[in-house]
Amino acid sequence: MNWKIVVLLLSVPLLVNCGASESRIKRDKNASSHYKLGIAHLIGEEPSLQKAYIEFQRTIQLDPKHRDAHYALGHIYFQQESYEKAIQSFQETIAIDPNYSEAYNYLGRVYSLQKEYDKAIASYEAALRNLQYETPENPYWNLGLVYVKQEKYEDAIRELKNAVRVNPNIVAVHHLLGNLYSKTGDLEKSIASYQRVLQISPKDVTAQYNLGCIYQKEGSVDMADQAFDRVLELSPKLGSDPDFRRCSNPLE
Repeated sequence: MNWKIVVLLLSVPLLVNCGASESRIKRDKNASSHYKLGIAHLIGEEPSLQKAYIEFQRTIQLDPKHRDAHYALGHIYFQQESYEKAIQSFQETIAIDPNYSEAYNYLGRVYSLQKEYDKAIASYEAALRNLQYETPENPYWNLGLVYVKQEKYEDAIRELKNAVRVNPNIVAVHHLLGNLYSKTGDLEKSIASYQRVLQISPKDVTAQYNLGCIYQKEGSVDMADQAFDRVLELSPKLGSDPDFRRCSNPLE
């Protein structure tokens, strides 16, 4: 047997694999460069969705499984209100990485805007199945908003409480909880929610005013007056409204 021929034949696949590997590394490097350039166009001093879009498309041409490029395209489509294309991009992202919670959360936002609430809820719940999700308060908050739109206030309160459990300092969540507790007749918890807002943001005029209205609603006249006096300290122009202390023109 001619061992030189055998060795030569065995080395051919190695050379082919080596060449393919080098080609793949070069391709991946180029794809990464286009992706980074796309991000720069999104967050630079002069953002350009179109330039970013082109770079992300080039990324995907080089690497069809580039998860973050598909996700970034979804973001662009969302900004452009091209919601069907956004859905497709986020679904492609999830197909590549079924545990990518950010994509599920963004997908839920699109479905919610289209009033496809069941799909939105399913997407948010999928986002929450990944225990390594860094910001689970976001899908909890979004779930709460969907339930508010459906007037399912108890469900909304449950999800917002989950958001607070994860991140206790989100002012918007406490605001909405205060409103929902008032709607459902739990004035004590409504007061506690607005007080929490004021602990985080002492000059929040809306929380201070709503607190006064809740005190008024439960019959605590002195506490209501104290809250309204504080509102006027923060925003004197509201005193020109004759119905200011009647809560007939609620602040949003």
